[in-house]
Amino acid sequence: MEFWNQQLKSAEVDVRLGPIARLIQPVSDDALRQLSAAVLGGYHGVEPDIPEELRQIPGDIVVALSTADLWGTTAIQPLSCAAARRLVAPR
Repeated sequence: MEFWNQQLKSAEVDVRLGPIARLIQPVSDDALRQLSAAVLGGYHGVEPDIPEELRQIPGDIVVALSTADLWGTTAIQPLSCAAARRLVAPR
């Protein structure tokens, strides 16, 4: 976490990451494919259709690792949710 906070500071971004909670929880490749397709399809002013399976994962920043053949994806939790969240599924 120190590394990323230093990177943010160097970039003069006034945000720091706090404590990490590690949660090992299987997520289906299908849910990640659905998310990737929704994001790649474009938002067009409409919130992306994030699968419920992914909405239920706690945290402000969620990193999902997968061996599935999908494009790397970043999605913003819909504004209708209690807090803005980010879900990242790197390729």
